[in-house]
Parts: sequence; C-alpha cells; structure tokens
Amino acid sequence: MPKRIQAIQPHGGTLIERTLRGVLREAAIERAAFLPRLTLSAVNLADVELLGNGALSPLTGFMGPGDYRSVVDDMYLQNGLPWTIPITLAVGAEQAAALPIGQEIGLYDANGGLIALLELTDKYTVDQEHEA
Repeated sequence: MPKRIQAIQPHGGTLIERTLRGVLREAAIERAAFLPRLTLSAVNLADVELLGNGALSPLTGFMGPGDYRSVVDDMYLQNGLPWTIPITLAVGAEQAAALPIGQEIGLYDANGGLIALLELTDKYTVDQEHEA
C-alpha cells in the first residue's frame, strides 16, 4: 500500500491568504479610485504577491517596526517564530511624507494596474530605529 502524503503545514500553523474575491474584490476596486496611489517597485510587487497568496504566512502584511527590528537583530518575529528576511514596503522620503497613517492606499504596478489595497498603520526609517 502506498504511503499517504500529508500536506506541509504553513509556517506558524495557519495559512494567511489575503487575496480578495467576488464582491469584496469589486468593492476594493471601487474604493481604490478615491485613494492615494503608490507605484510598487519590482521587489515590493513580488512581496505583495507572496503576502496575498499566503507564501509569507504567518505575516498578514508588511512588517511594522517591531517585527522589522526583531528580525534584523534576532532573526525572529516578535511572536517568537523564526524569520530571517525583513518584509517591508520601502518608499522614498517624499512618498512616505505624502501617505497618511490610518488610511488605505492603492498599490499599483508600473503599468498602472491595481494590485492591492494597504491600510497604512506605521511609517518608520531604519535610521530612526537605530536612534531609538
């Protein structure tokens, strides 16, 4: 009798898939028309795709300053799970200054296609982190 193959559990135990479908997707597309826009770099575009399909589980979005610092210093997320690469949305200072914390932002590819919506909860720089 062949050996039964079991699925590999996602890192952290739960798959975090963020891709919207159906009416939720349509509502997000409609909201995006009225939101600030940010064009993603190729790296950020790849990260958004990985966040959306669950490949970066247990992350639910880009890292905030606490997880970033923990990963850089100790190679662990703040919740204690091993993690070696910071996943951040890097933008220039002028772009960051124009983006309001607490608001949704439309994330677009270089061709102007809507890729995702982001609720901006934190803004920080690596320099600020070292000064603290």
